Amino acid sequence: MYKRLLLTAGALCMTLALTVSAPEKVQAQSKSCFKTVWAPSNKVAGGQYWDKVRADYTPKAPGGGDAVAFVQYPKGNKSYASGHKSTNPNFPNYINEWRPAETWFNTTVARTTVQMFIPKEFKSQGGRLAFGIRGGADSKGCLSGGCPPEKQTAFSVRVNYDGDLGGNLYSYHLDRHPSAKTSVKAYGQGRGYSGELPVNQWITLVMDVDMGDPGKPNGSARFTVYDAKGKLTNSAEFKNVKYRKNASWNRMGVIMTEKLQPSGAWGKAAPKLQKVYYRNWKMQVPCK
Repeated sequence: MYKRLLLTAGALCMTLALTVSAPEKVQAQSKSCFKTVWAPSNKVAGGQYWDKVRADYTPKAPGGGDAVAFVQYPKGNKSYASGHKSTNPNFPNYINEWRPAETWFNTTVARTTVQMFIPKEFKSQGGRLAFGIRGGADSKGCLSGGCPPEKQTAFSVRVNYDGDLGGNLYSYHLDRHPSAKTSVKAYGQGRGYSGELPVNQWITLVMDVDMGDPGKPNGSARFTVYDAKGKLTNSAEFKNVKYRKNASWNRMGVIMTEKLQPSGAWGKAAPKLQKVYYRNWKMQVPCK
């Protein structure tokens, strides 16, 4: 998967080390050289992401340090934490998504990282992490659920989790197969990641996407998770898939799409008000 990525990065670049919580022992995922092009402060991210009801900055993070606390849903999942009603009462777990406008860089290879803390008492029936990469020709374009490949002007790659914190890498590549429940290709394709996400510690999520050549099925995506000691705990990947329709698909950026599911009208409601924590988002592109 990484032959193209290594060539793009260049042989003279230094090895990138992923930094997580102390002790800082997470090793580089590859020996490619990446430079950081976007790294908002946690306070800025907390102030911009969705709204103050759903997400806000807090300096009282688990284990100390700055963090962004993402409030999921109150018990019963019928409204937001402060009484802020869902825009659609029939679907109280509607999706919140942030596509930072400033993250749309001229590159066909990108990496994004973030640190995450899942409290050991966290309970749900599944959902979506606020973590992913988008790319293509249009930063605001048709790139995910409900958009079949022939209408896509971009793509996205995200991460889902289930009730036991296992889950899948979820990709909207252009040559994906239909889901098992329908012949319509408007939905993405999942690839299960190994094991459950570690809880009660700061973990590091990493996603690498290589768009490949225009019109060719030689793109790739990889998701990895490292625990607080730098040990690889989870991984999933797609190889030899198509992410580019033509040469105009030459930009990539961050996409954060989060929800808690199934709940409310879709299934079992959230058992209580819960939080997960994120900090230190980064987007990186290969060194020149």
